[in-house]
This record gives sequence, structure tokens and C-alpha cells, in this order.
Amino acid sequence: MTPNNAKLIPEATYWWQFLPALPERASQEYYALRRIWADHTMNTTKRGRGFYWWGTEDNMTPVLFQNWAVLESPESFAPLLAACGHKVRNLRRVRWAYACEEAITVGSFPGVDGRFLIPDIILHFEDDLGPGLVAFEVKRPKVRPTEKDASKLRAYTRLGSMRAIERKVGCFLVGSTMVNEATALSRNAPVVSWEQMLELQRSAIMRESPTLVPWLERTYALQGIGIAKAPAPSAGNRHASDESRSAIGQMNMPERQKRFLLGAETVEAHLSGAKVLAPMEWLTQEPSREQLSASRPQTTAARRICRWGDGWNPRQEH
Repeated sequence: MTPNNAKLIPEATYWWQFLPALPERASQEYYALRRIWADHTMNTTKRGRGFYWWGTEDNMTPVLFQNWAVLESPESFAPLLAACGHKVRNLRRVRWAYACEEAITVGSFPGVDGRFLIPDIILHFEDDLGPGLVAFEVKRPKVRPTEKDASKLRAYTRLGSMRAIERKVGCFLVGSTMVNEATALSRNAPVVSWEQMLELQRSAIMRESPTLVPWLERTYALQGIGIAKAPAPSAGNRHASDESRSAIGQMNMPERQKRFLLGAETVEAHLSGAKVLAPMEWLTQEPSREQLSASRPQTTAARRICRWGDGWNPRQEH
């Protein structure tokens, strides 16, 4: 099942039905993801975008990039940062956020219109050399980047929130067939492909928890990158059953990796058309897409919280 037959994939009612790498409750990761799934301006109806429809950029970006959250060691991110053009030394902390909207002055950046910019992902890190970041412009595989995308990418690292950070770079994240086009547009800025991202995540997860690798490959295959069948349930013969979830809970692995397995099995159960319960108790209180569309809870101020920065704390959220 891939985006080629995405019409057969049931749309999600709850955000946790589509996301394998589930966050801890009320964590920075949770609020970074909420920026995407709680945005009623793109999730109200199906318009070729939105988190709740399989294979859109708004769906694919957090579903695949969030796989990095299963890793325990910040050092695991060094190869990714190297691919993005950064030399790092003793990584201490890594944090990222999605759809990072920021106000700009009209006409302040060549080739950029409007009063705000939205980097698709901002990855912030700290090592012995100080802070640094990568701002990503993301395209789905087979989608061609444009000169407008390149203009935005060049503007991302000049945003006001980044002014104090010297080590910063913009990076295209595209399908492998579009690397040459992105490279021609980027003017020496780095380009990473989704296929390369899979290899980087696979290598990092192989070092920490090899048993998760088949599930990682499955998350990409479902988005049309590579081929991988769903691994067997952790117990019994049905994904996300009580028996399987209980077995995951008893595994000897970090909690973030258990959450990934719970999430991955929940995704499989949902995509099969089965009625699936929330994989963790607190998720039963999360709003549905319809409730979010009706209440329209995400304000402009909420979209512009700097969730990747050192200054973020939960008190900024509501």
C-alpha cells in the first residue's frame, strides 16, 4: 500500500492513527507535531494537503522525519548533520519542529512574497562548537522544486529567530529523482534525498535497536520509498491487539522505542480498515479532525511559537 493507491487508504480521524513515532505526552515533540495536525487551515477539507490524508507533504514530512525521535543518543544525528553540510563535535542536544511560521517584512527577501515564511522543518543542535541549525525545504518524491522554493530556502536562514546563530544552512529534502534539479537551484546549498534519509535513519537505528529496522523500512515503503512488508505483530496474529500491545510493554527497550512499535502497529491496523483503539491511555483524550475543524483552535500566534529554539517551554502552549 503506497501513495499510488492512496485513495484506498482510509483518512485518519485522529492524528495518532497515522504516526508511528508517537511522542511522550506534553513533550516538545508533542507540541511540534501538534503544529501540523491541529492546523485547521490545512486540515479542514481534502485539498491535496493536510496531515489526515495519506501521502500529502503535510503527512509525509512528520511521519518520516519523526522516526529520528526513536534514537536515544544525540550523537546518532551526526551523519545527518554532516549530510546537511555541518561539521559537529560531541553533540549534546538535538531538537526540531515543523511548519515554523515566522513573520517577515514584505519585500525583504528576493523572490519571496507575503508577510511570513514557513520552513518545513528546522533542526536545531548544540555541540562543543556551539549552536547550529538546518532549515529544510521539503518536497515529496517526484515533485520538482522551483525557483520560488529556492528563494524561500535562501531566506530561511536569514529569519529573525536565527540571527544569533552563526552555524546555519538551508537544505532541500527531495526525492532521489529530483536531486539534480534541486542542486541546480540551490546554489551550493546541500540537498538530501528521502532515500538518503532512510539510509541515515536505518544506520542510526541499527546501532541502537536493530529490531526496529524492519518497521522503519515499512514506514518508508508505505510512502512509496522502497519495498517492505509489514512485520508480524509483536504477539498474536493481529496488529495493535491487546496481546501485542502488552508484549511491547514488556520489552526491554527505551520507552520511546516502545512508543514507536505501538504507533507502527496502530498505523498498520488503521490502514487495514480495522477499528483500532488509542495505543496509550492519554491519547483517548485527543481531539478528532472534525472537532479541530469545528473549534479552529490554532491561532496565528500559536503557529509562530519557536518550538525548535532554546527558549521554548510548555507554558507558551495552550
